[in-house]
Amino acid sequence: MPHPSSTITHHQSGTIAVATAVSILVLVALLGVVVDLGRMYVVKTELQNAADACALAASKELDGTADALTRAENAGITVAAKHKAHFQSEAVAVSAADIKFSKMLSSGIGDNSNYLTQAGGAPIDSKYVMCTARRPSLGMTLTSVVGFGAQTIAAQAVATVSPAQSSCAIPLGMCKKGAAPSYGLVPGNWYNGRFDAGGGTAEERTAEFLTADCRGNARICSSTSNAPGSGPR
Repeated sequence: MPHPSSTITHHQSGTIAVATAVSILVLVALLGVVVDLGRMYVVKTELQNAADACALAASKELDGTADALTRAENAGITVAAKHKAHFQSEAVAVSAADIKFSKMLSSGIGDNSNYLTQAGGAPIDSKYVMCTARRPSLGMTLTSVVGFGAQTIAAQAVATVSPAQSSCAIPLGMCKKGAAPSYGLVPGNWYNGRFDAGGGTAEERTAEFLTADCRGNARICSSTSNAPGSGPR
């Protein structure tokens, strides 16, 4: 006949074994979460760097010309391809479908539904570009033991071209080159100034010139001085 104390000890050993097995499983799951979340964070950071570079490179091409969007796509794809993800082991692949354009930063409801690809009808005069970099099917390690499958990691970035100086320090004077309203001047073009000592011809020094205040209000003035080195004033 079994002794009662030996039966109790047997039951206690069985309970400890079950508790130990459950504890090991929980610890493995927690370790897997830490490891895989760390991997996902690193990959996300790498993709964000690629998306940032893609958007910045693409935005520099948004000058409103007919081929601006094509040049922006090519620039974004080229720059993104120079980045690597998954601990710098894989090249980042960005396609034309991952580069979208818009004339506004966000839609009326605050989302990104206003961004369109070039193939989807993005306006040529878009001012904003959004790049998305993805790493699909990132396999999980230890968390796969508890049922977590492969994950898709993505990062987005938006960039635009804006003036380096937002305030107007002094009024701007330009010799007019045509009739109103543009006076022959094209936004975005560079024009030589004639305000330094000895600059400009006699014709230019006596020409009408265009001035603009900080609000962009333009008016025509005249310069009648023919003295050497004098400019419009």
